[in-house]
Amino acid sequence: MKNQRQFFDALVERYSKNEFIESDPILFCYKYKSRHDIEIVGFISALFAYGNVSSINSHLEKLFQLFGEHPFEFIRAGDFSKIEKQIPKYRFQTSKDILIFLKALSEIVKSNSSLEILFKSENQRLNERIIYFQKYFLDIVHKITSKNKTSYGLKFLIGSGILKSSHKRYCMFLRWMVRDSFPDFGFYLSITKTELLYPTDVHIVRLSSILGFSNRKTVDYLLAKSITDYFYHMNQEDPLSYDFALSRLGILKICKARYLPEICEDCELKKVCNIYKAR
Repeated sequence: MKNQRQFFDALVERYSKNEFIESDPILFCYKYKSRHDIEIVGFISALFAYGNVSSINSHLEKLFQLFGEHPFEFIRAGDFSKIEKQIPKYRFQTSKDILIFLKALSEIVKSNSSLEILFKSENQRLNERIIYFQKYFLDIVHKITSKNKTSYGLKFLIGSGILKSSHKRYCMFLRWMVRDSFPDFGFYLSITKTELLYPTDVHIVRLSSILGFSNRKTVDYLLAKSITDYFYHMNQEDPLSYDFALSRLGILKICKARYLPEICEDCELKKVCNIYKAR
């Protein structure tokens, strides 16, 4: 495990550079200086982080342009009448879904100085706290719409409170807010780095098999936990320190998930790669 850590640490060092921020939705957080702006922009960015990166970033760019220079104050004010007809739809979410989402988020930030308060607990696992947050969010949506039924797109965006889910987008947001080294911000002090779970995006899931993080096929809480446990044994202080770097392998299409001499022979991780071993 010690030798393996050297390979992964080298990968982290390689990708801990500002030039790689552009390939991740966290880049929108870097456009603001205020903690409140970074937090609210980070939360919105993370929840829309499904699909390919170019589509995600294109949508977020259009959305955040509507919020002005201070997104937190704009959201908290809750007056969306001027932008209502300009809100861009995104994949499963209609413009109406996103408008309702913003109205509910406005109610949340009016009542809470930080989203951190809603994820704070000494007696629950992180995924249980995420479910609590999702249900709280959906309750506000129901009050706004006066309906107990939520559209598919809105429920997908917020989450439906399923205990077995990996909650990939929430785990990513919490990584951004909890970890205090590149590329994350370290704002949340009530959650420790060892409580975090690996965000199970498509790239991490693929690598979990290629590099032997986990043998699970189902993308669920147990997969996220098994990947996290793998890296916890490697780095007990900060298991998620490898997440950003590993994701670059897939997002930047550096790893092709098959043996290619021109790529694999120079790869830092070839000694722990199952594809390389089986070449």
